[in-house]
Amino acid sequence: MSVKAVRSEAGFTLIEVMVVGGIMAIVAAIAVPTVASMLRRYALNSVAQQLAATIRSARYTAVAKNKWVRIRFDCPATDQYRMIEYVAVSAVDEAADRCSLSAYPYPDDTPGVPEVDGPVIALPNGISLGTVTDIQIDPMGRMELLSGCPTCVASSGTASLTIDDGSEAQTVSVDRTGRVTVEDPVVSDGG
Repeated sequence: MSVKAVRSEAGFTLIEVMVVGGIMAIVAAIAVPTVASMLRRYALNSVAQQLAATIRSARYTAVAKNKWVRIRFDCPATDQYRMIEYVAVSAVDEAADRCSLSAYPYPDDTPGVPEVDGPVIALPNGISLGTVTDIQIDPMGRMELLSGCPTCVASSGTASLTIDDGSEAQTVSVDRTGRVTVEDPVVSDGG
């Protein structure tokens, strides 16, 4: 009687490991661009929602405090915005440093005018505001579009504020009654 040697080795062959590695590489090559696109869209949507919330908050502040409020864009710098109180004093409203946190801090505990300025909000890197028009909100909550600030000529209509990351754009619309809507992202044509 001869005894057969039983060979019992656990493990994988080199070919099996290479096949599994190749499959993982293909799946990763498909998934990475999709995940990157989703993250970009999420960031863009977050910025649009934050802008919409700031406009809604400014409207609430205007009505609750019985004040005129403005949302100033590219204030104090490009791709930044700030809620400021319009006080109808030219030296304050048209001051070159009106959006500066050092000149007009937030929060401001000192009594006086203005009282309801908000923080400066900067957009994340890679996301920018398109052509924007400052918005003024009266104590009744009605919106006016302003052009040419600091002279600020008011007009009626709907403001469409575009936020762009280079590959997609999202629009926040504000109408005269104060309704704020965030539209679905639109893929840019790259131009």
